[in-house]
Amino acid sequence: PEVQAWAPANLPSGGGSGELLLSGRFFGNFLFCIGARVGGSSAEHTLWLSATSLAIKVARGRGHLATIALTIADATSTITRAVSYDAPSISVARVSEGFRGL
Repeated sequence: PEVQAWAPANLPSGGGSGELLLSGRFFGNFLFCIGARVGGSSAEHTLWLSATSLAIKVARGRGHLATIALTIADATSTITRAVSYDAPSISVARVSEGFRGL
């Protein structure tokens, strides 16, 4: 396989999973055995769309410039420094009853 483009280049960091669309060449003619990894984690699901496009569901992660590795049949393609994740953030903070008097 030859990955030529992917989107998005940035994925969410919290809860659930994210989706990544890969485009390129030599993705096979029909549902080959496809394996994908992003940042060292296996894709949760891969969906062959055509000989030039795939969709993959990836676990949420952290960090930046993660590697995408795509294996179809016995051939592997690796793209380094490809995907980053949002920085973690706190949306709600609550003070526990035991700490109010301190």
